[in-house]
Amino acid sequence: MDVIGQGVRAEVQAGVCGLVTVIEASSSDGMHVTLRVESNCPRVAQAFSVPRNGANEASAAVVAERATGRSGITLDAFQEVLRNPLAETTPARLAAAHGLHSACLVPIAVLRAAEAAANLALPCDCHIKLIRLDDLGEPQAE
Repeated sequence: MDVIGQGVRAEVQAGVCGLVTVIEASSSDGMHVTLRVESNCPRVAQAFSVPRNGANEASAAVVAERATGRSGITLDAFQEVLRNPLAETTPARLAAAHGLHSACLVPIAVLRAAEAAANLALPCDCHIKLIRLDDLGEPQAE
């Protein structure tokens, strides 16, 4: 039997804010990816988590659950990762709507997790390492 989709977990340590987000993405058909997002960042949690009592009825999780019957946010991975420009993806729109920092890594991590869960890419760690340079353009000692 061929593996159509799989589950992946992404752990995002966003930077100096110290806030951590965990994204679990799974796909049974290699196209639709269900996401569960937990974060100690209140804005990320509001944007991407399944709403609780009295939560925003317009959130992507509510819309997806009503449309698919699945709990969590459901994305069409092919559309989100391969067809939409970055600014038009659901994670980017949610980030903008909920006031996430412009350089927040979470929306990209959501897309990467969806991509890997749908087997559109291999799961692989991604890194950003920022190093201050001195006046001569050389890395400063830590």
